[in-house]
Amino acid sequence: TTEIYTLSLHDALPIPYRIAIPLLFVAGDSSEFRTRLHADGADEYFRSIFPHAQVRVIPGAGHMLHHEQPEATARCIAEFAAGV
Repeated sequence: TTEIYTLSLHDALPIPYRIAIPLLFVAGDSSEFRTRLHADGADEYFRSIFPHAQVRVIPGAGHMLHHEQPEATARCIAEFAAGV
């Protein structure tokens, strides 16, 4: 049997305040997980919870953005890594 663990926003709230390293969150603009984090998928709300994070949204991608938009995903990661 395979168990799938889903971290809810409520469970995740204590985590961001212990993170003291640069963070990058990359999401597809069609990903259902953006709205799971907050009702309207607002990236500003996400940034308020993870204050040290950069949030990048890739147009035309869903949750599997590394398969759907591999070049754009790689570019986001490379730009982030270059600034760290």
